[in-house]
Amino acid sequence: MSGLSCNNIKIYKGVFFILMLTQYACRPMHQPLCIKEGRHYGNEPSFFIEKWSDYYIRALSYMEGECYDAALSDLQAAMKQNPQDSRTERYYGMRFMSYFPHREAGIIYYLTDRFAEAKKELRISLSQQPTVKTSYYLQKTLKQILLNQDISPTKPTIQINFPVGTDYQTNQSALVISGIVRDSQAVSAIHISNKSVPIVIPESSIQFSQQILLNHGDNIIQVKATNILDQDCIKTIHIRRDQSGPLILVKQFHVSYGFQCDIVDPAGVDRIKANGNMIEFTKDSKVSFHLNTNGLESMKLIVFDSLGNSTEAQFHIQDFNYHSTYTALNQSYLAYMSDGKDNIVVNKPDITLSPHLSECTAYENFIDLKGKAASKLTICDLIIQVRHAQSKPLMIRPLKNVDSRARVISFHEAIPLELGKNSILISVVDINGKSAQKQLTINREVSEVFKLKYRMGFECHPLISGFVKKRPSIRQLFTYIFSSQKDLDLVPFPEFNWFHSVLIEKISRPERFRVFLSKELKNMITDWHQENHCGFSQQSSQPFYLLMGDIFITNQGVEVVLKIVQKESSTIVFMIDDFSEIRDVNSLTATAKKLSDQLHTIFPLVKGNVSKIENDQLKVTFDKNANIRFGQQLIIYHKQLNNRHNFLCPSQYNTEFISLTKVRQLNDNFCTVKIDNNDFIQSNTWAVTQ
Repeated sequence: MSGLSCNNIKIYKGVFFILMLTQYACRPMHQPLCIKEGRHYGNEPSFFIEKWSDYYIRALSYMEGECYDAALSDLQAAMKQNPQDSRTERYYGMRFMSYFPHREAGIIYYLTDRFAEAKKELRISLSQQPTVKTSYYLQKTLKQILLNQDISPTKPTIQINFPVGTDYQTNQSALVISGIVRDSQAVSAIHISNKSVPIVIPESSIQFSQQILLNHGDNIIQVKATNILDQDCIKTIHIRRDQSGPLILVKQFHVSYGFQCDIVDPAGVDRIKANGNMIEFTKDSKVSFHLNTNGLESMKLIVFDSLGNSTEAQFHIQDFNYHSTYTALNQSYLAYMSDGKDNIVVNKPDITLSPHLSECTAYENFIDLKGKAASKLTICDLIIQVRHAQSKPLMIRPLKNVDSRARVISFHEAIPLELGKNSILISVVDINGKSAQKQLTINREVSEVFKLKYRMGFECHPLISGFVKKRPSIRQLFTYIFSSQKDLDLVPFPEFNWFHSVLIEKISRPERFRVFLSKELKNMITDWHQENHCGFSQQSSQPFYLLMGDIFITNQGVEVVLKIVQKESSTIVFMIDDFSEIRDVNSLTATAKKLSDQLHTIFPLVKGNVSKIENDQLKVTFDKNANIRFGQQLIIYHKQLNNRHNFLCPSQYNTEFISLTKVRQLNDNFCTVKIDNNDFIQSNTWAVTQ
């Protein structure tokens, strides 16, 4: 019975094949209306049945041959049946295509100098399915309309919700820069520190908001706005990221004459405690004060700047030369002091660190370096040098802009770190040129749950042609009928192998994603070492998403579309695109970078705190600006304050994986997740996006 069924199937296939050949041979042939450089255009698709997809495909062929009237006629016929621009329009069975009749009509109108019609069609397309290519041609259209009006160009105005013109100081690692740009000739581009703010449709007034990561020390942030006529305006913001505590410069400590010191901090001194007693003073960037010792020999100071950074120090009278003459200031404040420890007798400059260490392990991108420099003579310089094999040496001189000198200096400096070995050399020099040095080695590692093996993964596939352009041959028809591979038009672009390589490199370079290559893409990128880019762990061994896309090569340029597909459900989660009018290596490399930036923006690494535990339900609180989605995977972990193998640097901690879960309920600034076992949940439990 089964054999008979198999024979019947073969007979049916044969009959179907003959019918297809008959249709193929007897179909009405459309004589090509367009010939360019010996090539015929307008003879696609192969089986023309006057469906909207047929008209659209033929219109694209006419556009390549620059037969714009014929192309417009077909686009208008397509729009009568299907007027909606779409990136994923189903045209046959479960096959989808990019369908942009309004956009392509707008481009034709632009190319034929009918700018009013071009503006109308391009705006319709953007309202239905925004793309970079549409925005690009709308900007060109609006520019040409203004040039034809022969009006004088204007410059944009930028209003920033930030104290521009003053040096802003913060101890935060990131800030949100927001504001509004206005221009009667339409704002076409906004850049914040060379990072583009997406603008879909140029308008006379556009609001912007973008988070900026800050480096330690001085940051110069430029906000640049450009209008349609390429006129621009630039505003500069100076931001100083300060995570260092105030500098304490003790000039004298004497039983009879008292305790005198200066406290210096660029952010301003906010609070001073002497052995637990608050001291009243006038707040400034430099504060000088004098305390009577009442015969006691030690003092503990805790000082805070206006940003909340602090320095804590213990001083003893033996740090100073008893025989130096000193005239005490006439102040009446009296502080009662506890007994001191760790006495220091200094015959030459000396440096002590708190805690005492020469090598330690850090997991953050900075370390709090705390210590004391002491000398019998006045200290004239304090130098902190940071060296890393992959970076330029960094030199920090806390006394550089300080007009005060002292014999004992307590410091708290935030030192930026790079991954790997960081060598820190602290040097102190007195007025006679005597010096002392202290060497410290910091080994910065990636915290456990932030390693690549825990990150979300993409299974990457080659870009394929977005067009169905070639008439199938008899051989192709035969293959289509009797082969399991039905997508004859899904052909990778081998001549763009280098672009695939650049794109994958841009996506994987920050080590935000685990990158897996499909078999087809491995054959195209032969120098790829997957083991360096995918990581491995039992919790996240398989990629959760597919990364595939289309490439459209036309007379207008190259459009690249990436599709992020959830592997389990085959659902397209996001689509990102970019367009380059120029096809050279530099332009397409820039396209790969823009696509990578979009991908990293869609999937940021966001941390949250587990604030409530009920049975197997956890409430995770995130920052209000966090981009968290329903069904998104989260890693639950807790801070591991002890390290079994390496000595931890102060205020550093490793992390320990607890569970991988998904967002079940989503609210304004928190979400609810479920885990199988909450026995490991502690008070210092956190969550991070995979």
